[in-house]
Amino acid sequence: MTSGYVAPSSGLEQVEIDGTYLLFNGQRLSLFAGSAAEIWRALVNASVDEVITVLRHRHPEAQDVEADVRRFVTEVSDGGLAVQQPAAPGNGLMKPDHVAWTQDRGSVVIADLHSGDRLVLTPTAGRIWKLTMAGMRRDDLTGELARCYPDAPARLDREVESLWDSLIGRGLLERAAP
Repeated sequence: MTSGYVAPSSGLEQVEIDGTYLLFNGQRLSLFAGSAAEIWRALVNASVDEVITVLRHRHPEAQDVEADVRRFVTEVSDGGLAVQQPAAPGNGLMKPDHVAWTQDRGSVVIADLHSGDRLVLTPTAGRIWKLTMAGMRRDDLTGELARCYPDAPARLDREVESLWDSLIGRGLLERAAP
């Protein structure tokens, strides 16, 4: 499958330096520069098909953007750096089309493109956002948080639901159609 969404594999460590990405999955160190870095960055916020559309528009002179993006997605998935997921996330939540997000110096920034409002998440809320965007179900997400943050409150599921409800209320997240 090279459609739908691509999310970094669980436990993947990544650092961006001047538009270049250094990734480590516990066994393999990878460096993405140039077009690979551009595709990787774009996949964080959009489906594979959306990335192809954006890159075709951005690089009209490029010969075969679709094949390049799909080959890249296959390589990062086969290499254990990312996992592919269908368009409907496993947690039943998705980012509306009018919302964009990025990671900036360790913080997640969410922008409502209709209103221009921005929301900067705390590091923990940013981690929840990224795992949510990766389609992780609430139980798996709270398990991952408990592993990463041993001093987290016992009722992490309530904290996650509270954040999700707040983001839904602000129009930054929505429940996927069944």
